[in-house]
Amino acid sequence: MEINKKFNFLVLVAFFFTVISFYNNSSELLPSNLQRYYRFSEILYGFTSYESRDSQDIFLDIMEDRRLRIDLICRKYKRSFRKIPKVKAETKSPLLSPKEYYRSNDSRFDQRVRIKSYVLAREPEVSYCWLHKVGSSTMLKILSKFYKEEMTKEKLYKLAFKMSAKNLPQWRAAMSSYKNIILVRHPLHRLISAYRDRLVKLRAQTSLYKDIAKFLGINHKNANRTRLVTRKLKSGGLIVTNHTVSVYLPTFPEFLAYIVSNPYSKMDGHWNLYTHQCSPCLVNFTHIVQMEDAFEYEELLKSTNISTPDSVVHLNPSGNRTSSDREEIRRHVAQLSCTLLRSVYETYLPDFILFNYTVEEYMEFANNNTGCPHWNNITQQQDFSRVPKKMSKRLFST
Repeated sequence: MEINKKFNFLVLVAFFFTVISFYNNSSELLPSNLQRYYRFSEILYGFTSYESRDSQDIFLDIMEDRRLRIDLICRKYKRSFRKIPKVKAETKSPLLSPKEYYRSNDSRFDQRVRIKSYVLAREPEVSYCWLHKVGSSTMLKILSKFYKEEMTKEKLYKLAFKMSAKNLPQWRAAMSSYKNIILVRHPLHRLISAYRDRLVKLRAQTSLYKDIAKFLGINHKNANRTRLVTRKLKSGGLIVTNHTVSVYLPTFPEFLAYIVSNPYSKMDGHWNLYTHQCSPCLVNFTHIVQMEDAFEYEELLKSTNISTPDSVVHLNPSGNRTSSDREEIRRHVAQLSCTLLRSVYETYLPDFILFNYTVEEYMEFANNNTGCPHWNNITQQQDFSRVPKKMSKRLFST
């Protein structure tokens, strides 16, 4: 009798490991996000056949998980007894009510509604909170077909304001009934993209170069680049004037040092936080799409019926999907000291936490690829209960 029990137990164990091996091997055929999702689901809900579920169902489950994560974090850190200031919305509308404000125990998470950040496509009932350097040009191009006419790339951001809510009640109605979209990517990837596209290509405003040089204590005589001065016409075209101006092109570490040393209120739209631009603690985003995975973007287009993956032309291709992209990210991170990398993480903490990104995967590349072994597991060690006084004064002074 005792031998039979042992034999049955061994057979059960062998069967268990065989099933696990089968599911793990078959998951390799799936996109990376689906592999993570299924292995998580196996633990929570038991084994599920991959072939039995439609990719759209899986995608919507991932979106729901992210929405619930944001909701839990916002509830955990909400602080209800702080006084709400009386501030008008961007358009002629009633004063923002307490419902349009979110106040946290950590003031870096504080949010208020910015209705001009949302593009409303009324025919498919889709809203999109747009931010630079996260596929915004392509998404606005897609949504432009729901306006009077398709717009050129130069006019896309004018279209964004034309398609936004005219007043606060209109915005509230859309948020309660539309499919609400936000596109995100790793904060470090976005900062690298902004640096390469705006500063290195000399597309940023001259005033930004001057501000960075002043912050670094560099005299204008030490400028290392020359850019043409342009003037915009009402028609949207550009006229290049006959004179040039000398500017100092900062290194990537100098650029980040400038960002983390300034208050949030002075951040450029190309590197402003998702949390502050789109107020995720105040909006029910039904689609929170991480742009690192092409699968999610394709399923988004199908889920919202705004386009098909085959018809989309990416106006500003970017990301970390190829080996060359990953090598470029590694090269930029290697230039950062551990102290600066940590400052970037703390400045962009709301985006890291709410959208489930980590900095640990890049710590080994920092400090000229020697890594930062003295602050491993920074995410687990982070205390969200309050902001250090020095940081609070630095980030939120006006």
